[in-house]
Amino acid sequence: MDKAKMVNAAKHTLLAFVLVTIGFAVGKEVTLRRVQGTTSTPGTAQGNQVLVYYAHATIRCVTCETMERLTHETLDEQFAEAMAAGRLVFKEVNFQQDIAFAKQYEVVANCVIVTRVESGRETGHQRLDRVWDLYEDPPAFKRYLGDAIHTYLDTMPGGDA
Repeated sequence: MDKAKMVNAAKHTLLAFVLVTIGFAVGKEVTLRRVQGTTSTPGTAQGNQVLVYYAHATIRCVTCETMERLTHETLDEQFAEAMAAGRLVFKEVNFQQDIAFAKQYEVVANCVIVTRVESGRETGHQRLDRVWDLYEDPPAFKRYLGDAIHTYLDTMPGGDA
């Protein structure tokens, strides 16, 4: 291939890249504007509960799916009784679509958030950002998450983990 053809191919490739990038940006902006009027508020619990949120982006990578799986495993292995009793509830939230949630918990990347709700009002929360450091070490991930959940369950009125 001669130099002129290579330059022409590079121009077309760059133009295609720019057009795709603009398309994604426009699509994201349209989606965000459409969703902004329909965001929900996170505090929808009744009574006394601990809520575990897995906050994720619209597009999920293998790492994000691993963190969600480890969160589910932790809940199933350590907190099945509390979940069955309704004292512990798991909620998945797309923070790119639920702008109010993202602002309330200052979410900019996938994470796990543990909240305590007393008499229907949130009385405390902890954003567990270290899940990014621990996802490759499942026992450490589960210990970190489990400890945070236990802290809230153990201090919840009328409930022991």
